[in-house]
Amino acid sequence: MTIKDFIRSRLQLYFFLVTLILTADFIIGSMFDPNRQLSNIDLTGPLILAGLCIIPTFVTYFKDEPTSRQLIIRRVIQFALIEAIVQLAAAPGVSIENKVQFRITTALLVLVIYLLAFAVISFRSFMESKQLTKLLKEYQENA
Repeated sequence: MTIKDFIRSRLQLYFFLVTLILTADFIIGSMFDPNRQLSNIDLTGPLILAGLCIIPTFVTYFKDEPTSRQLIIRRVIQFALIEAIVQLAAAPGVSIENKVQFRITTALLVLVIYLLAFAVISFRSFMESKQLTKLLKEYQENA
């Protein structure tokens, strides 16, 4: 994968993450502070958080094809970095009695978002490779 393709995929991931983070924000907000009204800062938070969560994904860039072990290790590191970013950025104003429940809920939502993003990226790659295989077969039949 070229760096240009990798950066393009990161931009697509960014916009996908913004959507998922807004959804998670809605779920957490509904559970822990349903009467709160959103401000402009609250609306820009998911944009900034998605940007911060994209940074650890650069750990998974490989110029050459990685081994399975390298890929798994880098994915674990990537997830740990994303989890740390979200936990550090999440809810500095949460009350003490809700803090543990909030952290656990946030950690589970980060895991769900991470798995959803990974599934969508994997499905997209699968569909691209399937289309490329189809085009190659057509080319071979016509040549």
